[in-house]
Amino acid sequence: MRKIEHLNLLLKYLKRYKYKYFIGILCLIITDVFVLLKPQFLRRAINAIEARTNLTEIYFYSFMTFFVIFLAIASRYFWRVNIIGAAFHIESDLKRDLFKRLVKLSPKFYQSMTSGDLMARQTEDIQYIRMLSGFGLLASLDTLIISIPSIIIMATINWKLLLLSLIPLPFLSVVFKIFGSLIHKFFLEKQERLSILTEKSRETFAGIQVIKAFSQEENDSKDFSKKNYEHFRKSLKIIRVDGAFDPVIQFFVFISIVAIFWYGGTLIIKGQMDFGSFIAFQEYLHYLIWPVIAIGWVINMLQRGLASLKRLNTIFLTEPEIKNAENAIDIPASSGRIEFKEVWFKYVDDGEFVLKGINFEIQPGETVAFVGKIGSGKTSLINLINRFYDVNSGKILIDGIDIKEINLKDLRKNIGVVPQETFLFSDTIRENIAFGVDKYSDQDLIYSAEVSQVKDNIMEFPLQFDTPLGERGVSLSGGQKQRTAISRAIMIDPKILILDDALSSVDVDTEERILNNLREVIKNRTTLIIAHRISTIKTADRIIVLDEGKIIDLGTHDELISRCALYKRIFEQQQLKEDLDLGL
Repeated sequence: MRKIEHLNLLLKYLKRYKYKYFIGILCLIITDVFVLLKPQFLRRAINAIEARTNLTEIYFYSFMTFFVIFLAIASRYFWRVNIIGAAFHIESDLKRDLFKRLVKLSPKFYQSMTSGDLMARQTEDIQYIRMLSGFGLLASLDTLIISIPSIIIMATINWKLLLLSLIPLPFLSVVFKIFGSLIHKFFLEKQERLSILTEKSRETFAGIQVIKAFSQEENDSKDFSKKNYEHFRKSLKIIRVDGAFDPVIQFFVFISIVAIFWYGGTLIIKGQMDFGSFIAFQEYLHYLIWPVIAIGWVINMLQRGLASLKRLNTIFLTEPEIKNAENAIDIPASSGRIEFKEVWFKYVDDGEFVLKGINFEIQPGETVAFVGKIGSGKTSLINLINRFYDVNSGKILIDGIDIKEINLKDLRKNIGVVPQETFLFSDTIRENIAFGVDKYSDQDLIYSAEVSQVKDNIMEFPLQFDTPLGERGVSLSGGQKQRTAISRAIMIDPKILILDDALSSVDVDTEERILNNLREVIKNRTTLIIAHRISTIKTADRIIVLDEGKIIDLGTHDELISRCALYKRIFEQQQLKEDLDLGL
């Protein structure tokens, strides 16, 4: 995509606030009309003074000069409020729409993007787009509105003097092209370094306990300093270009000023131009100097804005891999029947299959557990049911309907998940447990907490359910986090409950109490359990054994002990570990 084509994203937002821009541009035109009138009154006032006419004429033109300046200042307020105000509206809308887009994108997208990079695009890149749609657009319009009339008026005063003053302009166009290209290139590099630096900061703050535990504060600081220096070095390149850009423009402007003083002074001495006209011509030349400098600013903003628009378009033009079908089917309440038909799946197109020819059926209300070595495909299988990823071939059916045909919101509302990696938000315990529901009572909250055996821990906090958790639930232990996540899944009352190694951080006694409570909860719902402890899944209706992405056996605990070598070996290893832990 060419650089200029990235402006299409900005045009959509400019149209949204076209009335604000219309009023702002109208006020800008009015302002420039008054500004263009000022030299004419100034010219007459100077000529009146030079001719030593009556004071009334001098007072009149002096007053008119002041009056048009006052009106220009007043109208300037309104174009600033409307044009700059619209730019801030666009910034706000872009942040909102980018966030909405990001939450719709599939997990696969986030595997190629860091959080720091996304944060940099959400903040600094959008800021540069706001500057482009505010001062950048303003300077561009102001250049057109004021420069063309100024050139016409200057031509009526003395066309030869005008031509002399315009000689540097062709050279400036070359300067703008060279410097604009450099700014665009260096700014993209600088933003990429900023993304890396932001991600480094985020990662450090999130993993501060690990850094301290391994005494890596100094090494981490050195790594940050290195990345910070790279960002500084790229920023310095832009500063050097900017630093050279303005002086080069000023140099050519200075040539114009010297030229008109030389030639204009000669005309005055020869009596071919009055002094008032010369001052007026010089005023109009200053009006041309501002657009020339403004063009430099605009090119600078345009290149930065285009670079930022390119980075945002990377996100806006990315289509979610997981989305609703055109005529998606609504299923407000599922029965919980799940069927896998010859499912094959891999995470990347050129990667290996992690699930190979998976076939099974789970009846409503049935509890099925999945067991296997690490990397056997258990979590991948669970992620497919929720449509975090789509199968490469085969079908997954819920209530006899292909999940690709089911409305995503309905699909996920019917499924409660306790993921392998527990994530809690930087909010209160109450808000974390009730995250998936719109309406609930305190009794619902307490019941969910009782089932997961976390209620007693919560009641020990001074603020109980209203206790703030800090980032990622830092104020809770690993077991408390897992139990809070279980409460969150129970709270939505799903027809399908998925527990992905959800009890790995609790002790055996707590696990037993939670399982006893869950037996009542899962009685009328389909439950899928992934667990490394056989004790967690012994009472499941069926156990599916996975190895290298394939189902190698399924049955009850007793059946698998008698015939499945892998299952028996896993069970015996865990029995041995438990005996060693107990000191037997």
